[in-house]
Amino acid sequence: MASSASKSPKRILNDRFEIVKTLGSGGMGSVFQARDRRFQEVSRMVAIKEIRLPAHDQDGRDKTIRSFQREANILAAISHPTIPVIYDFFHDSEACFLVMEYISGQNLEEILENNDGVLLIDHIVEWAVSICDVLDYLHNQQPHPIVFRDLKPSNIMIDQHGRARLIDFGIARYLENTKKNTMIGTEGYAPPEQYRGEAGPLGDIYALGATLHHLLTNHDPRLEPPFTFDSRPVRKVNPAISPGLEMIINQSLAYNKEDRFPSAAAMREALTNLDMEPTSRLSRSATMSRAMARQNIKRTRGEEKIEPNWQFTCGDEIRSQPLAFEDTVYVSSYDRRLYALSSEKGRLMWRFTAEDGFAASPYMHARKIYIGAEDGHLYALDSITGRELWSFKTDGPIRCSAVASKKHIYFGSDDGTLYALDRITGRQVWNFPTGSPIRSRPYVHESDDGRLFFGAENGYFYCLDLNGKERWRFESPRAFTSSPAYSDGLIIVGGVDRSLYAFESETGWLVWKFDSQRPIVSSPEIDSEMSRVYVGSADGKLYAINARNGKLVWEFATQGQVASSPKLYDAMVYFGSADHHLYCLDRATGALNWKYRTRGPVISSPSIMDDMLYIGSGDYRVYAFSV
Repeated sequence: MASSASKSPKRILNDRFEIVKTLGSGGMGSVFQARDRRFQEVSRMVAIKEIRLPAHDQDGRDKTIRSFQREANILAAISHPTIPVIYDFFHDSEACFLVMEYISGQNLEEILENNDGVLLIDHIVEWAVSICDVLDYLHNQQPHPIVFRDLKPSNIMIDQHGRARLIDFGIARYLENTKKNTMIGTEGYAPPEQYRGEAGPLGDIYALGATLHHLLTNHDPRLEPPFTFDSRPVRKVNPAISPGLEMIINQSLAYNKEDRFPSAAAMREALTNLDMEPTSRLSRSATMSRAMARQNIKRTRGEEKIEPNWQFTCGDEIRSQPLAFEDTVYVSSYDRRLYALSSEKGRLMWRFTAEDGFAASPYMHARKIYIGAEDGHLYALDSITGRELWSFKTDGPIRCSAVASKKHIYFGSDDGTLYALDRITGRQVWNFPTGSPIRSRPYVHESDDGRLFFGAENGYFYCLDLNGKERWRFESPRAFTSSPAYSDGLIIVGGVDRSLYAFESETGWLVWKFDSQRPIVSSPEIDSEMSRVYVGSADGKLYAINARNGKLVWEFATQGQVASSPKLYDAMVYFGSADHHLYCLDRATGALNWKYRTRGPVISSPSIMDDMLYIGSGDYRVYAFSV
């Protein structure tokens, strides 16, 4: 039987967990750092949350255990890189214990205090985007959304890699009905409707707005009258904040929930499209580059009238890259469908429906289509008919696109594993666990001994042989979501830490590094003829970089995040931007040739075949252009 950890800091809990130190404590319990003694050869640390049970109140004890079990069940049922992993739950006669992933870092309330109330604005925005992402994940859980209900700086940890992590799901709940509940949350951060016992996703958006207001002004809302943010505008306190960021915060803090952002995804999009600097504080170089872009647009105004040959509307966003092969274009969408369209007119030939949406791009090998879905399956389909040949189930969503060698198909899953399957039968050949979601498409270099390169959300970039044995790894302070490319002995990949890395492929030695202003999730495109690499960044720019030394050749600024991976064709480079445009630039100079505006952000990457370009958009459409 476990003993309460509060009696001795070195007690062994559940005959397994040795308490190392107390991380925090309060009136109801404590949080400890502990060593998992099951792992004898390594020092595996965990965090243990303890809630003490009332000594002489059986109803109170039962209620506390049920509440703790609810938190454990919620955490056990979800998987997201921003949420700590749960390992165990147990209780004894004195306390309940929740065993979780140990996160080395500080919460935002502590960071604010330790920095005298001054934090970098771009860091705050990056953290907010991450929190929007996890809220979007929670609010879209099936069959019932999960509402966090207590978002505030002390419940957001910044780990040792600078990543935001959402902690303490103690009062989170499934939104199963519209029944009112007891007011719960933290005064100052909780929305007006939560004071009336009404909890919902839009309440989490309000709490995030209140958290941002606190971080940007250092005015603690718990010390102010409730719902008075409109009398304390953020720019009045902190003039360095851009008008656009102030508008986002104001909208999230609207008193009436109908006036807030309709979803966390909508708030995330507004933040990622944000111009970070007030107009009066633009650097001279940024002003000049924008002026040059305007001149290019004006100079090519006549060529902006380009229109698509055809467009096809899906049932939801298209973020994946279309696959063009012979007379067919394959397009996957968040509407759970993979579409096969005729390349000439966009006519539907067949469609395949999965149990959940598609974020990964389709991949073809030997006339079979391989694609992973949010339902955790990798599907192998007949490219002519769309008939399912086999499927392989993982324990997490698959947002990584697959790639094949002669015998195997390789892909990563959000369950933290890279898989190698027999591409004919779908049987697992081997797997390589990373402990973190893998969204970076592997690159296979079939040399004499073969190499496989990919990144993971834990900040590691890996090189394996084709038998799944690790050859080398590189650790970055942030995630690798970008997919690697190969150029003359170098593996080049973008990092969420804002850097583009070039590694010597055999040894992992870092040859050069190029730094952008914001995260790079775009995958690099290699220009062997000009010895360049092209890559987009969340700072809104497409960069052309010397592939030999990492020096900047040119840059082109858009008005939105560039997550789209560029594509070369003839003398041009094509890519999309979150500012809703598809761009065509001269690859030698970076001059704008033409651009086309869609009705949604263009996160999708272009695919080109036989003088035709295909690309998807957040407006649910796939477009075909002559190039």
